[in-house]
Amino acid sequence: MRKGALFTLVLAIGLAGLSAFMARGWILNQAAPATPQEQVAVAATTVVVASKALRFGDPVTAAALDAVAWPAGAVPPGSFRTVEDVFKDGADRVALRPIEAYEPVLAAKISGSGEKATLSRLIEGSLRAVTIRVNDVVGVAGFVLPGDRVDVVVTRRPENAEPVADIVMQNIKVLGIDQDIDEAKNKPTVAKAVTVEVTPEQAQKLALAQQVGQLTLALRNEGNSAEAKAPTVEVSDLTMAARRAGPVVAGSAPRGADLPAVTVVRGLEATREEVAVEPRSPRAFSAAPAKPLPLTPRAPTVGDGTPLAELKPTAAK
Repeated sequence: MRKGALFTLVLAIGLAGLSAFMARGWILNQAAPATPQEQVAVAATTVVVASKALRFGDPVTAAALDAVAWPAGAVPPGSFRTVEDVFKDGADRVALRPIEAYEPVLAAKISGSGEKATLSRLIEGSLRAVTIRVNDVVGVAGFVLPGDRVDVVVTRRPENAEPVADIVMQNIKVLGIDQDIDEAKNKPTVAKAVTVEVTPEQAQKLALAQQVGQLTLALRNEGNSAEAKAPTVEVSDLTMAARRAGPVVAGSAPRGADLPAVTVVRGLEATREEVAVEPRSPRAFSAAPAKPLPLTPRAPTVGDGTPLAELKPTAAK
């Protein structure tokens, strides 16, 4: 019994040692450094990134930049390989758009050699910048910020008519609030003017809309760019009763929920019975007073309706 137990113990110790040796070899194999050829394939170049966050108008200096390793097959277009490439002309540069820390610095996000940070650098292609005068209500209580998308609503009063409201344009970009064009701004500010980016035709419409009525900005969801179909809104559309009743046609009777009804109770069940209404023409209501009906005196009668004059006296017994 002792020899068998000793043999079993020795066998168990041997198997445990073999397992530990095999596990150690597997771990070392997984942690082995990559070969030089693999390292060259992964990081073959450098790209200049911002070492700190830059906002619109901030000076771009060598202290704010850094060159880091970057995959050769994923170099962003317009990037710089070294910090010296950014200042090869020897002139200062400024940020035209927000650049976050460790984000690649692109030529489109910084000014040219010696140029200033101006609004004209932010306008895309053939678009234009137009300024709209606003107040705390028109400007959505100051929650419209640079970079947001808005719709423009004009409220006007046609000649000899009630006021109407129309959406003149949708999904236009806000470039600046007053004289602030920093898209990284996130604090609401009540402004007096909003500058938007529009096409030349939209610029004409905005200029005309400001002359014929009052403009209102409608803030859009940043992920919603679909164009909404919105008809002209009139004063009559402001009440739910007008929407529910629809146009009034002479000689027509009400239908559906507008019909008068009575509640009929039969035992424990109650039902709603609609009462038909006879169509009436507009002439049914006349301002002329109704003629009084002639009054004819009636002869006195007894309880059974027999006229008192027809009764005959009877002799007393």
